[in-house]
Amino acid sequence: MGYTHYFEHRRVSKGIWGLICKDVTKLFNNLPKDVQLSDDSNHPDSEVAKEAGEVVLSGAIWFNGYPDPHETFCLHSLGSNGFEFCKTAHKPYDLMVCACLIAYNFHSSETIDISSDGDWDDWQYAMEFVRRVLGADRVMKFKMDVNL
Repeated sequence: MGYTHYFEHRRVSKGIWGLICKDVTKLFNNLPKDVQLSDDSNHPDSEVAKEAGEVVLSGAIWFNGYPDPHETFCLHSLGSNGFEFCKTAHKPYDLMVCACLIAYNFHSSETIDISSDGDWDDWQYAMEFVRRVLGADRVMKFKMDVNL
């Protein structure tokens, strides 16, 4: 299947979703210059838009890599309705995919299950990015199953 992250998430309250989106917006605004994202505007639920340096998020966090997209990543406030995955092929936007999953896990670990083809070493860059931008507490309680 290639290098893939797997996640199943359930509906969260508007309050929790707002906290997740606040963290994700901060992550978007602090991405390294070599990581560019596309909002994948062809999707009808796409709500990721950059305006005046902010990312507007409501309903769904939806993006792909740019200019070399691979597979669109999506987290929806209503949940995944089962198994979800995103193949990133280790492309630069993998950093943001992992960072979003870490942020979601911090705010609602009881509503998301995360696993990955990667091991803990593969997630170190994202964990360091989240630690730098959002603080150490965001990664302290991160949990996932690693497929080895």
